[in-house]
This record gives sequence, C-alpha cells and structure tokens, in this order.
Amino acid sequence: MRDGTIPLEVHVNPQSFYRPPPHINTGPEDEYHTFFITGNPGLIAYYHTFLACLVQLLDEKRGVSSGVHVYGHSLAGFQPFDSPGDAPHAPYRLQQQIGYVEETLQSYVRSQRLRSANQEGEHPGGASSQRSLKIILIGHSVGAYILLELIRRHRKQVSLGRGEEMDIVGGVLLFPTITHIAKSPSGVKLGWLVNLPHLALIVSTLVHVLTLLVPRRVLCNLVKLVTGFPKDAAETTTAFIKSPIGVRQALHMARDEMNEITEDRWDEEIWGASESDSNTVRAKLVFYFGKDDHWVAEHTRDGLIHTRAFKEDQPDDRKPQMFIDEDGIPHGFCIKHSEMVAKKVVTFVQDIITKSS
Repeated sequence: MRDGTIPLEVHVNPQSFYRPPPHINTGPEDEYHTFFITGNPGLIAYYHTFLACLVQLLDEKRGVSSGVHVYGHSLAGFQPFDSPGDAPHAPYRLQQQIGYVEETLQSYVRSQRLRSANQEGEHPGGASSQRSLKIILIGHSVGAYILLELIRRHRKQVSLGRGEEMDIVGGVLLFPTITHIAKSPSGVKLGWLVNLPHLALIVSTLVHVLTLLVPRRVLCNLVKLVTGFPKDAAETTTAFIKSPIGVRQALHMARDEMNEITEDRWDEEIWGASESDSNTVRAKLVFYFGKDDHWVAEHTRDGLIHTRAFKEDQPDDRKPQMFIDEDGIPHGFCIKHSEMVAKKVVTFVQDIITKSS
C-alpha cells in the first residue's frame, strides 16, 4: 500500500483477503464491495474461512448479489513482518487503528476506481474513475466500533465537500462491542488487569522468551491441544504468538477498548432517527448480537436495542435492524462457526443491496 493502492489480484494471505465476484453480470456501476474489519486480535487469517464461505454463498445467490467483491485486511501491528526490525516500535492505539482502517478503505476504493477505468479504456480522470463505489462494511467485535466510526468520519467528509469517491450503503455489525465494554462479564474480570502499567510490554516479552526456542510446528500442536482450535486457527494463533509485536498490540488495544468504548457516541443521523441534512447516502445497519456474549453486557445490549433498533410496531426503516443469536454461536465465531455466520451475513448483505438499489 506504499503507493496508495491495493493489489486487486485474487489473493488470500496473512495480511489481506480479496475475491472479486466469480460471475459478474453487471457493470461497475452496479457492483458492491464488502469491506471486512476484524476484531482483536486483528489478524485477517482468523477470518479466511468465513470470508471464503461468504464468497461461495454470494456466488450461489446469483442475481441481486452477483456483483459483490469481498475484501478484508489485518489491523495495524498484526500483519506479518519480514523481520523484527520492520515491526513498529510502539503499538497502535485504538484511534490510530481507526485511522489505519480508514486509510486502507480509501486505498481500496482508489484501486478499484482505477481498475474500472483501465478495464473501460479510460484515462484516469474518466467517468469510471470518478464513479462512487458502493461499500458495505462488515465489522466483528471492536471492528463494529471501528465501522461506526468510519461511517461518522465519512459523513463528515461529505458534509465538507469531500469523500464522494464512495457511498457507504450499509454495515453489518457482528457480535458488536460498541458501548460499555468494561461492563461486560469479561470486562469486569479483566478490566483492572489490562490497565496495569506496562502489562502489554511485560506479557509480550515473557511470551517471546518462552516461545523463542520452541519450533513453530511444536508450538502449533501445543496450541491445538490446549485450545481445541482447528488447524487453521491454531496456525494463525501460533503466528500471532511468534510475531514481533502481536501480543503487545492486542493487549495495548484491549486497554484502549476498556477505557474508550463507553457511552453511545453516534448522532441521530447515523442511527437513522432523524432526516439527513446532507447528501450522504444513509447506511443501512444490521446488528447481530450474541445471546450470552461475554464481551457484551446483556443490559447494555438490551438498552441499545430498546432505544436504537427498528421496531415492527413503530415502522421506520431508517433505523437499524438488531437481532440476538438463537443458535449458540460464540463471540469468537471465526474459530468454529464461520459457515453459520456467513449464511446469516449473506442474507443481510442481500437485504442491504435490495434496499440501496
């Protein structure tokens, strides 16, 4: 991404995932782009199976969803480095992560607009390179918080006469941690711990020393034995543990999540509770909460649903749809429940496309 663009060849690697629609029956103006934002730890490799299932299901649901691109990227500090010296000297804060994801999204949009112009034989300033991309954001856990922040920032840019290169037409928030994470069961247990001075540095140094001489294959087998993870998730966890800054980055970011994800901070326009006074396309939001999510307090979840969700007896389709899982899917769905969640997400994506067409 050093030149401000993103490679758009089909790829699946530890840093990013990209699949264009296998069968495109529409022109670029009718294409949609799903942009996936990970949770913490922010390794896109944890979601490879989920994203691959999403691609397959979108292809099977030809017609309304036949022109959907699928892209996802690791968060900053979690991507692989060629050598320890390439890793950042300090971990990224939550606000820096939001900025990093925003820059990645802008680079992706810029790359797709150039691709369209090249395919249609236009010069860089032609109609295709000026066309707004239709973006559907998908965020998991803290990625859902980042998703809402991206929408807020984009709306601000449009109000200032910028940001017209894309329209964020929808967002799917999976097991979202968007308010009062410290009040969740895990937040209550771990909040004091992650706020201990220098904890992230101490733990990451200890993990590095303990695993330094352990061969990767041996460590991977230990991870599988202790966690019960399938092979792909165990390999990703091993890479995370072995990375120069991954453990420190995860703990550092967790502290920010505890301290910054508190009150509902988004305005009525984002929640669909007021008429838009700008030219911004209103994003259709869909929330999918866990029933017994240890990272979301039930009372904060229920309060959010009560005040912000679309209700059948008070029809206002501008408000977000909010669902609570009934299938026993855990917060970390990407480990063993990718296909189940992908089936739900493809329905949400199709609904967003239908309502934004």
